[in-house]
Order: sequence, then C-alpha cells, then structure tokens
Amino acid sequence: MNDEKADLQAIESLAGGTADEAAAAVGRLLAVTQATYERRAQLEQALQSRVAIEQAKGVVAERYGLGVDEAFRLIRQAARSNRIKLHDLVQRIRPGAPAPAELDAVLRRPQERAGRLAEARSRNEPCQVGDPVAERIKKNNALFREANERIRATADEHSVDMERIPFLCECARPDCMQILRLTPSEYGGVRADPKNYMTAVGHEKDEEPVGHVVARKDGYMIVEK
Repeated sequence: MNDEKADLQAIESLAGGTADEAAAAVGRLLAVTQATYERRAQLEQALQSRVAIEQAKGVVAERYGLGVDEAFRLIRQAARSNRIKLHDLVQRIRPGAPAPAELDAVLRRPQERAGRLAEARSRNEPCQVGDPVAERIKKNNALFREANERIRATADEHSVDMERIPFLCECARPDCMQILRLTPSEYGGVRADPKNYMTAVGHEKDEEPVGHVVARKDGYMIVEK
C-alpha cells in the first residue's frame, strides 16, 4: 500500500513543475518500482522455500510413518548437525530417492529409531478393517492440505501481493511434486468446502474410487471426497 501511494505521488508530480522536478519524480518512480520488484522476488523466494520444506516433510513423514512435526524435527536436526542450510537439505529429499546422507545418519541413531517406533505406535488408530487404498488416499490428502494451509499462512504473514501463490498438489500420489499456482481467492474457494481438494490436471484419476471431480479449472481440478 505504501509503494502504491509513492507511485501515485511520483506520477502526479510529473504533471507540473520544472524539468528538474520532473526528473526527480521519474527517479523516485523508478526507485519505488525497483523496490517493489525486489520485494516481490524476496516473497517469491520465501514461498518457494516454504513449498520445498513442506514437500520434504511430506516425503519423510510418508516414508517413515511419522507425523509432519516429527519429520521436520529430524530434517532440521540433520541440517544443524552438519552445519548446512535447511533449504539446501530439503532440496535433496525426493520421493523414491535415498535419503541424503546427513538425514540418514540421524535416522540411524538408536534413540531416533526408538523415537520413530514410538511415534508410529502413537499414531496407530484402533484396529479396524478398511480399504488400504482409500486410507492411503485420505492420508495423503490430509497431509498436503495441512501443508498448503501453512503455505497460505506464510503468504499472509508476509502480506504477499503476488497474483498467484505456489501450492502443492493434493493428490494421492506419494511421489507427486507438482506445484499449482492459484490466486488467494481461488484457493479460498477450494477451502470453502472441507470436502474439496485440488489436484493437478490428470492426477484426479488417482483419487478414484474415493473422490470425484466437481470442477475443472485453469491448471487444476477440484475433487470432492
């Protein structure tokens, strides 16, 4: 909002005054424009970093049967123990690929193995007969929806004024790394109904038989479950 006011003031000052005043106004306008571009680039980088972290948390949580908070604790511990940047480590955590050596070393520690076992046991629901495919789909959906809510919270925290924000595909594929870009209003429309999830085009087929498409949008699908 302050940048917009500065833009308007600089533009209005071009309407009159001397050549020197006009030149000064142009200089202010260029400075404000440059600052706006730099701020948006920083916000884009912050959101991309949050997306990468959420993807890595999902991969580790899915692979080792952990909650996302415990998965993040282990990732952060691996980064700190090896004095590497968290962003650099999460970039190397990918579905189907071996865990980075730094993370693998943490996971192999006796106390961490015991902790993972206790975490997995604490997350077990009462024994019941169910469809394993349906349960996997629901688990993945919930995991990525929670991640997207954290991404939106990051955008809100930084007062992001980007037209489209990067979000994670909420499909059932455990190896999905697809990024969806939605406007804040589009994302709000998906979240308006708690039964709705968003997936990349073509990924909606993996939601069967649990979900079905209720809307086809530009670059993404809305699936109800």
